[in-house]
Amino acid sequence: MSFTTHHTGTNWEENAGFSQVITVPADHSLIVTAGQVAFDDDAQVVGEGNVEAQTRKSFDNLERTLNAADATMNDVIKLRYSITDRSHYDTVKAVRDEYLSEPHPTGMLAVLDELAMPELLVEIEALAAVPE
Repeated sequence: MSFTTHHTGTNWEENAGFSQVITVPADHSLIVTAGQVAFDDDAQVVGEGNVEAQTRKSFDNLERTLNAADATMNDVIKLRYSITDRSHYDTVKAVRDEYLSEPHPTGMLAVLDELAMPELLVEIEALAAVPE
């Protein structure tokens, strides 16, 4: 982990499960991923109707994407989530905790009517920072 978290003095960070502020050293490269969804290698939806399965596959795809840029989940400084139902958040957060350790990266959540395909329930994109 190559970043520093800063606490704002509120309970929000602990309750929400993400950091509010992170700084990255100047000698790091920024990695920006595209949104990752629950597609298998043939672009077929995995876990149709199952937010836990889709979240897990989305994180697997995110991890593979980061690895292609010589980064890992430990290098993630921000996650952006798009979900189609607010009630999915607790499941998404629980699966996220299997892939990331504390301190958690910063985060953003959007609840949308639908994603690129109606079968998709969650999309996750990341910013990561790695030493140059």
